[in-house]
Amino acid sequence: HAHHTTKQFAICIEGDIDVILHKDRYLAPVTHTLKKGDSLYIPKLVWDEQYYKTKNSKLLVLCSTKYDKDDYIDSLEDFFDIREEYDINNTNY
Repeated sequence: HAHHTTKQFAICIEGDIDVILHKDRYLAPVTHTLKKGDSLYIPKLVWDEQYYKTKNSKLLVLCSTKYDKDDYIDSLEDFFDIREEYDINNTNY
């Protein structure tokens, strides 16, 4: 999923977790493997997926906004379309 406005800070508090980030449809996704104590900043309009590699894996996510279901982008194709439109209209973000 991705967010229109929410920025996230993901912290692995137990186990091993792969966090895969997509920025646009033409760039290969980037995988970050988080181990206990590792963290990752996830800006708005970046698609992220998490894969919990060990049974005991736990991820703490701190968000810049309160929960708002309208802030979520749940379709990867929709995300790519939204991201392209955003990049065309905003060269500095």
